[in-house]
Amino acid sequence: MHVIDDGLLAECCGHDLDALNPFLASEAALRLGPLARWWLRPEVLETAAEADVPDPIRASWLRRPALHLGSGSCWILVAKPYRRELPLLRPAFILPVIWRREASAYGVLPDALERMARGVRRDMVETGLVDADAADGLRLAMPNHEGLGRIDLSGLEGVTWDSAWLPLAGGLVMAAEGGRPRADVFATGALRDGAIRAVESIEAKLAVAEEWGARTLFAPEEGLERLGDPGSLEVAGVTSDGRPVREVLRPYLEALEVPPPASAPRPSRARHYLRTADEGRARAYFTETCLPEIAGECAEALARRLERPPDALVTIASDSPDLVLLATAALRPRRCLILHTPDRHSDGIRAMEGGELAGCSLELAVFETGPAMRDQLRDAVERFRWRAGGGPLAIDVTPGRKDMSVALALTAARPDDAVLYFPHRMDRPTRRPIPFTQSVEVLGEGTPQPSGDGTAS
Repeated sequence: MHVIDDGLLAECCGHDLDALNPFLASEAALRLGPLARWWLRPEVLETAAEADVPDPIRASWLRRPALHLGSGSCWILVAKPYRRELPLLRPAFILPVIWRREASAYGVLPDALERMARGVRRDMVETGLVDADAADGLRLAMPNHEGLGRIDLSGLEGVTWDSAWLPLAGGLVMAAEGGRPRADVFATGALRDGAIRAVESIEAKLAVAEEWGARTLFAPEEGLERLGDPGSLEVAGVTSDGRPVREVLRPYLEALEVPPPASAPRPSRARHYLRTADEGRARAYFTETCLPEIAGECAEALARRLERPPDALVTIASDSPDLVLLATAALRPRRCLILHTPDRHSDGIRAMEGGELAGCSLELAVFETGPAMRDQLRDAVERFRWRAGGGPLAIDVTPGRKDMSVALALTAARPDDAVLYFPHRMDRPTRRPIPFTQSVEVLGEGTPQPSGDGTAS
């Protein structure tokens, strides 16, 4: 183990920069080992490279280390420890860590940081952002990357770890979900009294984050008013403002995670979709990575139940446009009629317009709730039926209020229509259907309608 403690930092990093020479600089770099490139000032490493050291070591000192981007990886922005001067250290530096299963944890962390990690794990389970079973057995450790896994920091007691709460929370969610972090998203923030609070040395932390390629730094909004021009780096304020921590963290977690690909396990994709706060990005992710599988399974089920599925679809707009996307993707109709109340046009339908229903001619018809609803629904469906060629329709009664669905099925459907229902479970916080809980049921078998002489037509 490479031991780094308070005494070592005081001995090798307490020299005056004006008196620095290659011997003192290289001694500091060698004694800090794999952390030298993360913690020492660039000018110290440049001076160290002038010493008589092996070429590979010299080359490594002159190359900025890359962040480890495995699932559960996170990086803590640390303000310079101790009240005494340690001129060779950066004003703020990075400690890369990772959440791993107990059996594969490397390195030894300070006791205070271990306690912080246990608190983060408890907090995230309580918020519901991390399942207790998924968090069980996860431990914060050093990444087994470029020698970092052989470092012992147990004797490092002069560092305050409060601001590590926010990046550790993000890393824990990634570890529990199998997600991977973006290298250009950094965070710093403490949790006190149930709220995200200000941290120290925000200017120095911003500078080191920008040096490591950050595009966005999430930091407590409290205290950002003292921050100068952040340059090209976006500083996203995190504020509790009375909301649950679960809601406060959503923008950060959304920005942090590299979206799981279509090949990722279904639970990972589903949870990423539900975590994505922006409705447009969430729908685009669902459409690209979840919808094809769900629709394919529903299409197979329809093919088994219906000899010839109708090529025209009728459905109702709701707060969950994804339900309409599923019906159209499973049926692949030539035409689709979306019925909506006047107040639903902006939030329930606009998301459908602009090509999301590619290959399907989209029509809209408005109806009013109340005594005239049944007549309006029947008339709108019959006009659509005539334009679609007069044949059987697929009528989706999944979206909308139940009184609307019942009215549509009882007054607008003919005996030869296929009345469809797509069962699903809803996520209450987001009011979205949970991906991969969807299936399809045929409530009406598409029985041929009798002709006028009593024979089937």
